[in-house]
Amino acid sequence: METAIASNYPPYLDKDFFTICLREGLNNPNIEIENFKITMGTNPGDNYTSFMYRIYFKYKGTGNGSKDLQLMVKSMPTDGDRAFLAEINLHRKEKSAYFDLLPQVHQLLRHCWIAPRCYYAVETPVQTIVFQDLKAEGYSLADRVQGLNEIHCKIVLNKLAKFHAASMHVLQKTPNLQEKFKEGFCCRASVNTEVFQIYFRKNIKKAAEMVAEMPGFEHFGPQLMVLFNNFSAVVLSSIALCVEDTRTVNHGDVWVNNIMFRYDNGAPNDALFVDFQASFVNSPAFDLNYFFITSAQLPILKRKEEFIEKYYFPIFEDTLKKIGVKSVPDIKQIFCEMRRHELFSLINLFGAFPLISLEWEESKSNSYAQFVDESIASIKRNVGMSSKRYIETLQYALKYYEKLNVFENAIKAIK
Repeated sequence: METAIASNYPPYLDKDFFTICLREGLNNPNIEIENFKITMGTNPGDNYTSFMYRIYFKYKGTGNGSKDLQLMVKSMPTDGDRAFLAEINLHRKEKSAYFDLLPQVHQLLRHCWIAPRCYYAVETPVQTIVFQDLKAEGYSLADRVQGLNEIHCKIVLNKLAKFHAASMHVLQKTPNLQEKFKEGFCCRASVNTEVFQIYFRKNIKKAAEMVAEMPGFEHFGPQLMVLFNNFSAVVLSSIALCVEDTRTVNHGDVWVNNIMFRYDNGAPNDALFVDFQASFVNSPAFDLNYFFITSAQLPILKRKEEFIEKYYFPIFEDTLKKIGVKSVPDIKQIFCEMRRHELFSLINLFGAFPLISLEWEESKSNSYAQFVDESIASIKRNVGMSSKRYIETLQYALKYYEKLNVFENAIKAIK
C-alpha cells in the first residue's frame, strides 16, 4: 500500500500529522508510519458542516512487525460562509465531548460504549478530529430515506437512555462542564446566519403554501406564517431552559446518519453515536423529540410516548439508580418535558427533516454552500418537502402539535 493523497485532500493531512496523531492516540512515542492511504469517509451529501476521510495505516510500534489501523478524520473548515461554525464552537464542543465528557460516561457505564474512541484533535490549521472507524468494527448506517423501524428505535433509545443517565451524574460531579455545553447548534449566534434564514426559515413559508392547498389543513397557514415572520424569536424560545426540567447532556443531533449500527443476521444489536459537535445541556426531551421527528418511521412516530415508556425510561431509571443518582425523575415528568418542548420538534420538522427525507440521488450534492445559495436551496426545499414521507409526516405532526397547543404557546412566548 503506497501513500496516496490526491490533490482534493487537505495538504495538512500528511505523514507528520498522522504520526503525532498515532503517537498520542496510542500513547506510544515510538510509533512510525510505514505508509497510509486516504479515501472519502462518507457518501456525497451525508455531511453538511464537515468533510470526512477514511485513513488506512500500516505502522510499527514497540516490538517487531507491522500493524494495520483504520481511522476516520473529520475536517471542519471555517472559512467564508462557514465562519459562524467557529463562532458557535462546534469543534471545541466536540473535542470536549470526546476528551472530557465521554471518558467519564464510559467509566460509569463500564462495558457499555456510547461513541467511538477519539485519537486526536487540533484546531489549526483546520479544526480536525480523528477517531475510531466504526466501519472497521462492523458498524454501518441504517436507511435514512426509509427511517428507522421498531427494532432500530429500541436499540437507539436504550443507548440514549444510558448516555443521558450517565451525563446527569457527570454534570452533578463536574458542574463546570455545563458551561462547555451551554448551547447547541440552535443559538443566538446561529439563528440569523444565512443557512438558518435562507433554508430553514423559508421552509416554514413553503409549508404554509403547501397546507393552503390541503383540505383540512388550511388553517395552519396563518399560524405557520406567524412562525416565519418571527423565526429567530421562535427558535430561541424553543430552546429556552426551564428551571423545573431534568438536566442531561443532549447529543444535540441524534438522527439516523449520526447513529452507527452493528448487525447480527440482519437485526441490529448495538448502536454508537457520532458527531457530538452540537451537544448541549438541557432536558433529555430535546434529544428524544428530535430523534423521533427526524429519524423514526411514521408508524413509530405516532407511538412515541409508548416507545419512551417501553424502551427508554426503564433503562434511564435503572441506570440512574445503579450509578448513584439520588434524584430520579419519573415517567410523568419526562412526558411533561417532552410535551413542553415540542416546539423544538416543530422547528426541526421544517429545518432538519426536509433534508433527511430527500431521496438518495437528490441528496448526493448536499453541502453547506448549497444551503446558503437561494436558487439551489429552493430546489432542495421543493424536492425534500414534496416526498411522500415528508407530506405524511407533516400532516400527522401538525395535527399532533395542534392538540398540544404548540402553535398557541409559541405565539404567546414571542409576544
